[in-house]
Amino acid sequence: TNDIGIVFLPDGSHYTIAVFVKDSGETPEATAKMIADISQAVYECASAQ
Repeated sequence: TNDIGIVFLPDGSHYTIAVFVKDSGETPEATAKMIADISQAVYECASAQ
């Protein structure tokens, strides 16, 4: 499971993110949650700056 995207921040700036997961050994749902958690952490960090 992989995901990429362009994220727009409230201040009008944006960033791109790509998360690639290979052979995680987890269920697809758990892998999707890992990707979502990573994306959320990056968003919180980027929007705090």
